[in-house]
Amino acid sequence: MSQLHKKHPKVSTLNRAFYHQNEFGIYGTNCGAITDFTLQVQKELSKYSSIYVDADHNSDNQKSVRQHREKQFHHTSNFELFEQDDILESNSADVAFVNGNHYPASNQIVIINPAKEESLKRRAEQLDRIFMVLVEQGADEIFPFVKDRMDKDTVVLRKNELRKIVQAIDSKIEIPKVKALILAGGKSVRMGEDKTKIAYHGKAQFAHLKELCEDLGLETYVSRSVTYDDDADHVIKDRMHDMGPFGAIVSAFMKDRNSAWLVLASDMPFIDKKSIQDIISQRSSLHFATSYKVDENAFPEPTFSIYEPKIYKRMLDFLSLGYTCPRKVLINSSVKLIIPTDKNVLRNVNTKEEKEAVLKTLQ
Repeated sequence: MSQLHKKHPKVSTLNRAFYHQNEFGIYGTNCGAITDFTLQVQKELSKYSSIYVDADHNSDNQKSVRQHREKQFHHTSNFELFEQDDILESNSADVAFVNGNHYPASNQIVIINPAKEESLKRRAEQLDRIFMVLVEQGADEIFPFVKDRMDKDTVVLRKNELRKIVQAIDSKIEIPKVKALILAGGKSVRMGEDKTKIAYHGKAQFAHLKELCEDLGLETYVSRSVTYDDDADHVIKDRMHDMGPFGAIVSAFMKDRNSAWLVLASDMPFIDKKSIQDIISQRSSLHFATSYKVDENAFPEPTFSIYEPKIYKRMLDFLSLGYTCPRKVLINSSVKLIIPTDKNVLRNVNTKEEKEAVLKTLQ
């Protein structure tokens, strides 16, 4: 029987609703009050990067403006937007807040404002997953049509209870879990033998690293240029030909777009369980990545880093500019940098002489 023709190669897709996996639409009051409320919550949830989706209330605006701190980019042409543009725009954030007066969201925060009861009632059909109800000062009770759409898990608070509101939202935000990727697809030209199979610790180095990660409860994969039959279930085949670690990392995101990836190089024989635990415990999902570096003046080490899902698009953007170096991406991105307690952890081995020296040290 001939194999079925596959028109498109299989690639992992992003978990999301309208804008983000973690999204909250605010309903029940005027746009200014929704914006003020969102800004308050964003300030209190500063450990996450967030985006606010709102309509352009200036109908005479003929330009598209993007703000990057003090710098603005003004585009004279407004291109037509499509559904996927919403996802591409919000992809770099950890959470999205949405002005429910204009756009729907999968989790709803409903403000009970008696003056806005009728306008809220017109959007009642959008209230299909009410996460939180906030009662304004002066409101006597929750509107019946809102009560009908609440469930046992709906959080009910006063709108001025900001601390409790933020805690409830924080508990709802899902942070991507971490999976491990062992880089074992290099050519080992200088070594003259497969570096990944050198037994620094009594077994092939890639297998040693895999065991360390699995002992820590991490779902672990090995990056290979070819797939080995004896380990096919835990191998990610490099789908970016001849691009080294950059291609391996991109290939990992192609397999699982929704997880963060702890990337470990097989030519670092001093990586141990503690150094892996340390980088995981200091991980910051606010940044594009969490990376080790040797000292204060050093560059990030791309082959001992945790890459957040949001960096995937950024890596592809750098590829479109002609860069295939993961360190280049990290240097030019918002990255949390940490220094290992033992600097030997970042020592890599590329030649026979270096290998012999390390084996002697380890013995």
